[in-house]
Amino acid sequence: MEMSNYLAARKDFEICVQLDSKDPGLRRFLGLAKLNLNDKSGACKDFELAEGLGDTQAGELIKKNCK
Repeated sequence: MEMSNYLAARKDFEICVQLDSKDPGLRRFLGLAKLNLNDKSGACKDFELAEGLGDTQAGELIKKNCK
């Protein structure tokens, strides 16, 4: 993600989420990668899942990008 290679980042975070589906930060980062790839719908779903898992930053991302 730091190198703006969002496609590779999305793939990496998808693997991470498969390995640890309860980590809210991984879900938020997956959402950010999708957002940068213009997949707003997918990003918002991941932000909502992250928020449901307790991510404190996901709510702001939802407000800013999803509503």
